[in-house]
Amino acid sequence: MDNKVVTAKAENVFSADILIQNPVNFALTADGLAKDRIENITTNATAQGASAKLNAIALMGTASGTQTMAVNIANTQLDTIDSHGSVLVGHAHDRKGADLWIDVNGSFSKARHYSAGSHEYGYRSDVSGITVGSGYAFGNGLAAGLAANFGKGSLRGQNTGAGIKNNIDYFGLNLYGVWSNPYVNLIGSVGYLQSKNEIKSQGYKAKPNGKTFVAGIRAEKPFAVTEAVKVTPHVGLRYKHVKVDDFNASGFSYKNESANLFELLVGVAVSSDIKTAGGAGIKPFVDVTATPNFGDRKVKNKVGLRNTAVSDSFDAR
Repeated sequence: MDNKVVTAKAENVFSADILIQNPVNFALTADGLAKDRIENITTNATAQGASAKLNAIALMGTASGTQTMAVNIANTQLDTIDSHGSVLVGHAHDRKGADLWIDVNGSFSKARHYSAGSHEYGYRSDVSGITVGSGYAFGNGLAAGLAANFGKGSLRGQNTGAGIKNNIDYFGLNLYGVWSNPYVNLIGSVGYLQSKNEIKSQGYKAKPNGKTFVAGIRAEKPFAVTEAVKVTPHVGLRYKHVKVDDFNASGFSYKNESANLFELLVGVAVSSDIKTAGGAGIKPFVDVTATPNFGDRKVKNKVGLRNTAVSDSFDAR
């Protein structure tokens, strides 16, 4: 375009390529920060370039991964609890007494082809954290405890979400229990995660909080193949309820539905129990797990003009 869009409809200038046609159309007829921002974006810009920036406005809440990161971090919480209680790396809970344990963890993830309306976005993220737990074994195979975890991470949007960044701080608490018996080893936990997001996009910021409730259960049974090698099939089920606060940024308002997700975990591990000459124990293992998800894998995102009833919505993974 050689000049700025003033009265033309968004769908006529950008085709049907933008996710927030109604807010853009209304903003161009009213005064305010949203109109100034849209005019800056569209002035002396190509239709393709302007569309990309307008869609980045629409995806500030979605491609920043506020819900995605809450799910990933919650899974790390549950993985840590499962590892502590598992026969693969833990200890038998047949000795009465208390224990204090620490787990340092981190993860890197990358995703592509996540849908947002008719567009796709992706992300790259990294998370690092620490879990401190304390439990008590009752001497009969039963144990229970409390674990606190905290850490931080970052996410960078990709594709349509390029240029959107999010820095995350989080903390959480988990209650857990373990029941070991000759037939099965059971691990269960419930927890709460608080995530603090700092989103940056096109020079604007927002700081919505996320709240996640998690629950999980895992059952496993080791079978000896040789004296040193065991095969341990396992199955588990997890539930996560994720809610992220509504927020405002640069003249726009952002809302998304809460998500209720279920995850089924089915896998098998091959492990070994090695004793060194000094008496130390080493338990290497390889685990292969399939984790299909069901529930609210897509949620409705609503983007509107602040202090108005004008908005558009789209489903996003």
